[in-house]
Amino acid sequence: MERQILFLFLFCLTSVSFGQSFKQYEKKGNEAYDAGDHYKASKYFKKALELKKLDTETYFKYATSLRLFNDYKNAATAYKELLRLDNYRKYPSAEYWLGIMNKYTGNYDIAYRHLSNFSGRYELRNLFAKSARHEIENIEQIEELLADTADVGIEHLNRKVNTKWSDFAATSMGDSMLQISSLRPDKKDSLSDNNLFRSRFYAYEKRKKSWDYSADFFSALNDLGKDVANGTFGPDGEEFYFTVCDENEFGEIHCKIFKTYYRNKRWDKPRELAINLPCCTSTHPSIERNGDDPATLYFASDRAGSVGGMDIWYSVEDKNGNFTVANNLGEQINTIGDEITPFYDIENQNLVFSSNWHMNLGGYDIFYSQIDGEKWSEPINLGVPFNTSYNDIYFSVDKGGMSGYLSSNRPGSFFLKGETCCNDVYSWKLPFDSTLIEEPPTDTGLTALIDSFQKDTAGYSIFPTDTPLIAVTDTQTTITSTPTTKQPIIPEKPSNTIPDDPDAPDDNINRMKTLLPVTLYFHNDEPECCTMKETTNIDYKTSYQDYASRMPEYIKQYSKLFSDKEQAKSEMEAFFETEVDKGMIDLIRFSSLLQAELESGKKISVTIEGYCSPLAVNPYNINLAKRRIVSLKDYFNKFRKGIFKGYLASGQLIIEEKPFGEERADSAVSDDPSDVVNSIYHIEAALERKVEIIAVDVRK
Repeated sequence: MERQILFLFLFCLTSVSFGQSFKQYEKKGNEAYDAGDHYKASKYFKKALELKKLDTETYFKYATSLRLFNDYKNAATAYKELLRLDNYRKYPSAEYWLGIMNKYTGNYDIAYRHLSNFSGRYELRNLFAKSARHEIENIEQIEELLADTADVGIEHLNRKVNTKWSDFAATSMGDSMLQISSLRPDKKDSLSDNNLFRSRFYAYEKRKKSWDYSADFFSALNDLGKDVANGTFGPDGEEFYFTVCDENEFGEIHCKIFKTYYRNKRWDKPRELAINLPCCTSTHPSIERNGDDPATLYFASDRAGSVGGMDIWYSVEDKNGNFTVANNLGEQINTIGDEITPFYDIENQNLVFSSNWHMNLGGYDIFYSQIDGEKWSEPINLGVPFNTSYNDIYFSVDKGGMSGYLSSNRPGSFFLKGETCCNDVYSWKLPFDSTLIEEPPTDTGLTALIDSFQKDTAGYSIFPTDTPLIAVTDTQTTITSTPTTKQPIIPEKPSNTIPDDPDAPDDNINRMKTLLPVTLYFHNDEPECCTMKETTNIDYKTSYQDYASRMPEYIKQYSKLFSDKEQAKSEMEAFFETEVDKGMIDLIRFSSLLQAELESGKKISVTIEGYCSPLAVNPYNINLAKRRIVSLKDYFNKFRKGIFKGYLASGQLIIEEKPFGEERADSAVSDDPSDVVNSIYHIEAALERKVEIIAVDVRK
């Protein structure tokens, strides 16, 4: 792996020459991309596209470059245009990434639509599709995370600590000092040579509510001539573990964990730990030391035996005080994604870490787990405002358990090249509770869907972000500043989200009624075509995903009725977005509100009507309408791992069914089976194939 893939270039792109050809811009973009300078690559690819707008290969590289330096908004725009130009021919992953980028910016409705459309096209053996379906399940539960807010103040540290570069891994040193790692230019660095930019330690002392830089504290470690970061002190305030990263003969960056002591105002010579491996990275150390018991060192590594990319590992100190044997923390903690930045919270006996796979708001979220005997509890998301739809990492806890720090590239962080490019340090403080978090529930409803971490055919990781070894991908260029925030801030909830459950139960009923009718559409003769059966094993979510994946087929057929093909395309896209996709989102909202009402003890009845187009004879259509109602009932049975099953069995939830044949269909819709364009693919015909939730009532 190239050095720049991890640290990226930290100097301004001073110019992009004009008057060059498409091939020249493309070549320079490829060179920058291969070197890991994704920001510069995106600029060259953008120039190339101005000269050749329909080149899908360049669009793919442009969109990917934007994604890899965390410019999520522009990446979403680029993937959307690529999807329009390519239409699943060469770059089918474009819609997957379009969904992920919208999730990262908090546009969960849009993310859900694109991920559902993408996953409906592929069997589960396709790794992208499995990941997409995992993200869909995630989004369906996101309103729970958004509602689970903590009474905590989040403060963005000012420019005395944070810079326009990357600032991260903050921990307290006693009551009045703070240490962070930062990838920023130093006075010793040459601004003309980005390779001399190194990650270093920075210490600050708090004086009169302001942080003052202590220049000499870490000078001995910073002068090692290598990237140093991710420092953590032991409980005695002398023992210090940290990461040293260096480039090997093949240009690959590997990180190792070192140990030293700070005694009598000087540092001992650092010593490399025996658990390091020459082939792999070991980073993000955190020490657990309780009295005279052997210490446990937690760290992140991509070594053989990892469940996914980066995993959390641990090593127990031997009788000689060495860490020699590394053990994987197991699949309860580690996933096929990346788990990074572990921190053992001694005050509350929690292991806190970040993951981009466990149920999250987007990017990396912060989680915690507790040990029970020899088993770790299922990780719990810390929720808002600790987490956002961006990357939230490097969580730490001060002595006393009431405050600490985290790093994030959330909007408001200082930057040079884009508002979400770079990590800053944030402090958090609990105003009331004496413990960090509540006891974990027994189940968060997440299971791993993929057995191994692999890459797509184009060579790009199937997961949204690069693995941070010293820092999450971080680049800067156009000098832009944001105001310093002096007061504690609570991040706003992302836009276009599924609404929170309101406090008052009656409000839930009213909100459900405002969604009515919840209209859900089907492809022709689905679910389970060509049968007189009245039941089906295909739930509505599966039917929706299949239907959404057929939009190109519908556009192609519907366009046969138009001389203006763009008008046909626009009309059909609007149908899928405002009718098909909206129905699925409304169903998720309705189901969430229904769950809240049932949990409050109310007895609820839901009335469902099933409809068909006039194609086929009426007895067949009545059975088809029944199958469509059953598919919706199956969706309720599977919702959130069967949360409604008990309510249906006990009679607390009652579903009333009303299937109709062609008697309710619009007589103007074609019923000619030979005229497939009008009888199947016309919007008027598609509007007839549906089920509707038409009523919800509270029973006594």
